[in-house]
Amino acid sequence: MDLLGRTAEQERVYSECMSEFCKEYGSVVSYILQVKLATFIADKTSEFLVLPNDFPYALAPDMSHYIVWSKQKLTAGVVPDLAIKQLIDAYLDEQIGAGLHEWAWFVNPVHLQSIPEAAHGHLIVKRL
Repeated sequence: MDLLGRTAEQERVYSECMSEFCKEYGSVVSYILQVKLATFIADKTSEFLVLPNDFPYALAPDMSHYIVWSKQKLTAGVVPDLAIKQLIDAYLDEQIGAGLHEWAWFVNPVHLQSIPEAAHGHLIVKRL
């Protein structure tokens, strides 16, 4: 996973946005919790939320990078449980079409987590 990264341009945009989030919200974590996840956090019926990654890794053109936010702790190196698998499949079937995608999931090890305060996994999707 140390090999995944962003292009120089993607990294520049990422750094600029992180700086702006810190100026406006005090921290990136505050931005994530107050803006990106506020509705999800308040929703008592959902344990997970799938969103496109605003700052995706550099991937092939037929691939997309999503974040699966969780209200429960996620551990690096652990296969997603059935509830997460079903959520991912349902989301991708709706967004892309059943049988038109393959996906891989991972949780960054602690030393690579940019937002360890908000449990999340990475979802890499390939369109078929």
